[in-house]
This record gives sequence, C-alpha cells and structure tokens, in this order.
Amino acid sequence: MTRLLLPIALLLSLVGCERSPEPAAPAIDVVTPPAPPPATTAAPAELQARAIRFTLKDTTGCDDRCARFEADWLEFPQQPALNRLVLDHVSAPEADSTKSALTRQGREFLRDAMEAQEPWEQIFKVNMIPGLGDVSVIEVVAYSYTGGAHGMTTISTLNFDRATNQVLSLSDIIQPERESQFWQIARRAHEQWINAQDDPASFDGWPFVPTSTFLLTPDALQLQYDPYAIGPYSMGSPLISIAYERLQDVLRREYLLER
Repeated sequence: MTRLLLPIALLLSLVGCERSPEPAAPAIDVVTPPAPPPATTAAPAELQARAIRFTLKDTTGCDDRCARFEADWLEFPQQPALNRLVLDHVSAPEADSTKSALTRQGREFLRDAMEAQEPWEQIFKVNMIPGLGDVSVIEVVAYSYTGGAHGMTTISTLNFDRATNQVLSLSDIIQPERESQFWQIARRAHEQWINAQDDPASFDGWPFVPTSTFLLTPDALQLQYDPYAIGPYSMGSPLISIAYERLQDVLRREYLLER
C-alpha cells in the first residue's frame, strides 16, 4: 500500500509545481489618425499693372492743327516678357523701358507728321478685361489718323494664362481635331449676329471670315474683328460672342466655364 501512495504523492507534487497561467494583456484601442486633407493648388497671383500715361505734340508753329501722340498704357512690372509682347502689338521699338519704347514710337510718328505738315493723331491704349478662371485678357487698342475721311482703329488681345505664364492662341484652347467644328459654330454665331442687326440684308457683301483675335471672358468666348472685316465702318470693331455651352465638345476642359 505504501508503494502505491508514493508515486501518487510524487505526481501531485509535480502538478503543484506547474506555473500558473499569466493574466491576459489588457485590450488596447487602436485609433486610426484622420487622413490628411487633399492637397490644393494655390490660385495664381493676379497680374500687377502700372499705368503709363503721357502725350507728345508737334509744337513747330502748327497753331491748332498740330500732330499728337498719346499713350494710355499698362505695364506689368513682374512680367517683362509679357510687356514686350504687348509692345509688339503696336510695333514699338526695343528700348530699356516700356515708357522709353512708347516715347520713341511717338517721336517717330510726330516726325513723319511734321514732314507731311499734317495734324496726324495716334493713340495707344491698353485695357485689362476680366477673363475666365486663371486667364487675364489684355486689350490693345491702336487708333491712327493719317489723313482721309476718318482714322482707323485696330484691336488686338492677349489671353494670358497666369497658371502657365503663356499667351494663349486658339489652337491652345481647342481640342485636337476640333478646329473645323469650332469654326462651324462661329459661323452660326455670325449669322445670328447679322440677324440681330437693324438691316441684315446690308451685310450680304460681308461674308464670315475667321479671326485669330479672341477674348476668353467669364460669360463667353468672343471673336474680335477690326472695322471693315465683317461689316461697314459704321459697325466699329465687331464682337461675336459664343456661349461656352455651345463649345462643351470643342474647347479643352480647362478653358470651359466651370473652371
């Protein structure tokens, strides 16, 4: 009997020596940090413009029939390349500054007027027009009178994309292979413009012609024409507006109204 109890006691002692199970680790709440907000691209800065205004006159005994040159200009101090492009629209000579270039232009004009002994007049004017999205529209108006029944006004525009520092052409804003579709839409807009005139029949001799001068305004794409281009002189410098809704499948997405 003693022999039987000894193994049992030994077994019980071994069981009692086993390690007790460790307490379970407390649960840890894992908090996922919120995702960072999507990166936003800062809007390009507005164009900073500085006005340049002056007048030059012929004062060599011309009494009240004196030649005159006037500049009502805008200079863009932070955009020297853009300044030069604007000056090129009036064929201003190279110079150290915008005012110097315009002054040289004016003096050359007055010299020609004095040689002709005529009261010629030339006026250059630059305007800023609200543009679509990141586009600033710069309008260059040049009026010249060198004799005849009346002077002539020409208007040119620069659509400056501030996001890319690029002056846009129509080929930059029209989708590939959509140019013919664009001009079809423009032709229909021209027909509507004629029908809105007091005497549409008087425009029979003024067919539609394409133009490279345009304005990307907040409300519409506008085609700009010089006098005599699509109508008589009395029409001035016509503008044909095309709503962006009509150009949804033609213009590049970044140059549509929702921009």
